[in-house]
Amino acid sequence: MPDTTILNGKITSHPSLSGSLIKGFKIIELLSEHQEMSVTEVSNQLGMNMSSVHRLLSTLVALDYAGQNPSNKQYRLTSKLFEIGSRTRILLTLEEAATEIMELLSEKTLETINLAILDKGEVIYIKKIESQQPLRMDLSVGTRLPPNCTSLGKALIAHLPTGQLKDLLNGSTIMKMTSKSITDSRKLRAELASVRELGYAVDSEEFSDGIRCVSAPIWGSNHEVVGALSIAGPSLRFTEREIKKYARLVVQGAQEITRNLIDASY
Repeated sequence: MPDTTILNGKITSHPSLSGSLIKGFKIIELLSEHQEMSVTEVSNQLGMNMSSVHRLLSTLVALDYAGQNPSNKQYRLTSKLFEIGSRTRILLTLEEAATEIMELLSEKTLETINLAILDKGEVIYIKKIESQQPLRMDLSVGTRLPPNCTSLGKALIAHLPTGQLKDLLNGSTIMKMTSKSITDSRKLRAELASVRELGYAVDSEEFSDGIRCVSAPIWGSNHEVVGALSIAGPSLRFTEREIKKYARLVVQGAQEITRNLIDASY
C-alpha cells in the first residue's frame, strides 16, 4: 500500500510519508471535534474503509490516546494529548525562564550548567551550557539518568510526596553507576533529608568517576518541584571549598528561575 499525504483536504500518494500515521492523526483531529464517535461515523466522514478505521482506533486505544465507551462502543479521546501538550509547555516555559540565569552562571563559574526535569522516575537533561575548559562533563540534551546517583536527581526527588518517593525508591530506575552510588533505601532517604535541609544536592563521583555536581530544585507556582539546576565539572576543580561556593550560586540561580516561573504564572 503506497504511503499517503493530505493535499487540499484529500489523501494522495507521497513516497516519503507514512499513510497510516497520517490517517491516525486525521482520526485524532476528528475525534477532538466530537464527544464520541462510532467506527461508521469516522469511516464516513474521513472516507476510509471500516477495517482500517477499526484497526487505527484499536491502536489509539492500546496507546491510551483514545478510549471506548463500553455501553455504546463509541470512541473518544483521552487526556493523553492534553498531558503531552502540558509537558511541552512546561519545558518551553522552564527553558525560557532559565536561559539567562544559566548563561550568567556559566560566565561566573566557567563550568557546565545543566537544566533537568523528572520524567517516569528518570532525570532528563533538557538544556545545558557546556564549559569551554578542556576537562568537562559531557552529556547531551535528552540524556536520561537514574535519580539516585545525580545531584539533579536528588534535588528533583527530595521533595516528592511520601507515596511517590516510596514507589520511586522501590522502582527500576535506582541504579549503581559507580562504587560511590547510593542505592540502599535507608541511606538514600537520609541523603534526601539532607538535601531538604540544605536546599541543595551534591553528587560526588556517584554517577561518573572524576565528576562532581551540585544542584538545587526549581519550584513552580503550585509549590511542586518542576525542575532542577546544576553546576558540574571534574573533581579536581570541584574542591570542598568550590562546592560550597557553587552551592550558593546554584541555589540563588534556582530561586531566580522560580521567581521567573511564578511571574509567568506557571
